[in-house]
Amino acid sequence: MWTPNQSISDGKYIIQDVLGEGGFGITYSAIETSTEQLVAIKTLNGKRQRAKDFPKQQERFVNEAFNLRAFCHPHVVKVHKMIQEDGLWGMVMEFIDGVDLNDYVDEYGQLSENDALLYIDQIGQALEYIHQQDGMIHRDIKPHNIVLRRSKKETILVDFGLA
Repeated sequence: MWTPNQSISDGKYIIQDVLGEGGFGITYSAIETSTEQLVAIKTLNGKRQRAKDFPKQQERFVNEAFNLRAFCHPHVVKVHKMIQEDGLWGMVMEFIDGVDLNDYVDEYGQLSENDALLYIDQIGQALEYIHQQDGMIHRDIKPHNIVLRRSKKETILVDFGLA
């Protein structure tokens, strides 16, 4: 597990905080030192790192990253590159200033009809795009994997671990 203020990838990134953790991965916010931009870096979580089949898990994770890196859609998270730190691969992605749909609804209540329809359309466009790619199917559509940007009414589909 990486910790706040830890330098990784030969000083290219400084870990800031944990953004979230699921059954497969853990995502951190980090500063890219050359640009001072905030990025997200996802890697396998501690449970996966300790698993007997860790090499296979890591191969699956790297394949997810390569598939995502080829995607270019406004409602799909952008993957910039892969890094490796002490044998652990990390997926460097755009940092999305927002909140996942589950947390948003918990905090603010039900979406308005107009917002719900807008977000359904956006995620539908993202899924249509993904499913047109070489055999890709997102198998984990849920509110936790849909991030709402703070700056505008826009959704981003994240977490392709089961794709």
